[in-house]
This record gives sequence, C-alpha cells and structure tokens, in this order.
Amino acid sequence: MKNTWKATTTLYVTLAHPDKSIIGRGILTISATNFAKELMTFDGIGESTWTKVASASSFLSYFTDRLSESVFSPLNALQYPHATATGFYEKQAPTKNIVVTASDGVKSTLHKWVPERLKGHGTPILLVPGASVDYQIFALPSIPFNLVDYLLEHGYTVYSIDHRVGKVPAARDNWTTFDSRLDIAAAVDYIRKTEYLEKIYAIVHCAGAEAMAAGLLDGTIRGVGGLTASQVFMNPLFAKVNMIKAKTTPVMLPIYEKFLGGWYDVIPHRHDCMVEKLINEALRAYPVQKCQEICQSVVCHKSELAFGRCVSSDGLAYV
Repeated sequence: MKNTWKATTTLYVTLAHPDKSIIGRGILTISATNFAKELMTFDGIGESTWTKVASASSFLSYFTDRLSESVFSPLNALQYPHATATGFYEKQAPTKNIVVTASDGVKSTLHKWVPERLKGHGTPILLVPGASVDYQIFALPSIPFNLVDYLLEHGYTVYSIDHRVGKVPAARDNWTTFDSRLDIAAAVDYIRKTEYLEKIYAIVHCAGAEAMAAGLLDGTIRGVGGLTASQVFMNPLFAKVNMIKAKTTPVMLPIYEKFLGGWYDVIPHRHDCMVEKLINEALRAYPVQKCQEICQSVVCHKSELAFGRCVSSDGLAYV
C-alpha cells in the first residue's frame, strides 16, 4: 500500500533544452490533502449534468481499478497457462534429435542444430538446461533473438540435452540432479565421438550446472574443455525457507501422497481436482522476498513451492 501511494503521488521531472542539455531536475510530490483537493476539481465532459457525472465517474472507476490491481494483488484472480498460436517467432528447428543412453540405461534426447552458414566454425557447444524445463529455455520462440539463434548466427554447431530431471517423462521416476550427470556424460561422449574432438565447450544452467559440477568433480564427465555456468555451480546457497523445508517433513506431504500420488505437477491442468485447486489458492500466501515479486501465476507459485529459491555464490537469487 505504501509503495503504491508513493508511486501514484510522486513525479520525477527533468527540464532540458532542445539539444537535450539538462536545465534542471526535481521531484514533485502530492500530499494526501492536495490529492483530495485535486479529486474535487475533476469535471466531466458532456452537455448535461448527468453525462458530466457519468464521464467523471467512469474515469475515477478506471483509476481506482488500476490501483486496486497493485494494492490487492495477492487477492486477484489466479492466472492459469493456456495454449496460444500467436506471439511466437519462426525459429530454426533442431536439425537432428538423437537418443543417447546413459551408463545406467536411461535414455535422453539430444537436440542438434547445424548453422545454415559459417558451418564448422568454432567448437560445438553443449547447452544443459535446469530442472523441469527442456531445450526451449535456450531456444525460446517468444523472443526475437534467443541463445540458440545467437550461436547459430556465429557459426557454432549447437547441442542441447533434455536430461532426466528436466521436462521429460523420466522425471516421474524420482531421479535426482546428481543422477542427471550421467545423461550429460552420455551427451558429451556422443558429441566428442561424432565431431572427432578431444574436448567441447558447455553452457550449463541452474540444476544442469549443479549436475555438470557433480559429474566433473567425480570424474563421470570427461572432455569438457571450457564452461559457462549460469545462476549456480558447485556452491549453492539455499534460502532460509528452503532449508526449513529440507530439514523438516511437512505434515501435508504424506497426506498428499496418499490421496493424490507421489507426483506434484507444477503445471496445472483443467482436470485438476478440487484439492489441487485449493492448494493453488493457498499458495498465494507462500513466502516471497519482495512485494514487487507478487504475481498471480499458478505455475510460478507451484514452482517456487517445489524448487524453492536459491542464491548462487555471486548473490543472485533465482527460483
């Protein structure tokens, strides 16, 4: 409420010459008394008193509605994902999808893109996504220029592995991030063999970075000559809420498993039962760090409950 009032009644002013040289800067603030007086000066547009009142009321209703979205944000209607065919950019599809088998027999999909120009330029790059996502985190169709686009434009052959703790059916088999290092190792071995290379380069993100760190440290993954780790690597710092959940067994967990099964899907579905819907409503109150991060996305709420919030060694927080 305090932040909403400040944003509504504070105006930052900059005066400048036509050549954009600054004359001066200032901050205009409106007190509650002045704000009330300002509202009293509103006059509607119209020929009759009724049309004037109606037009003024329409504006004030709109103004109040916009403000209430921020003030009462936690109480607004929840946002559920929905399929859409609009708002996407045309992207180069993977040139090839390869099935690789880890040392324990688990199969994963390795996607490969070959640049349309500058072929053979630079070392092949392996992309490793985090948990509950797949290669599309690097190849988003919703932005004009994603990471895969960038690498292809610069002539790099790109690979991305959908490991067992990603957005794949195998994730339901209760694998851990440590287990997924085996999938990364299989991907690295395949790339080295088919590209006839001694070492490759990798860009790893989130849980994929942790899996890469584990595999490099225990010797499971060999042949990585260069590495870029995003968000976290081998020294994750977990938030206090995460540590509380890790050290205690919530009372609701056995109840959830008994009645709804051992799989907690962070993506809501139309056929979700009433219990799932009630959980979605209850997650409105799940701890967040800042008021600016409050949203109505059910996927966001469920993801943070399942995966928590981490802080990397450089202080960056992420879900």
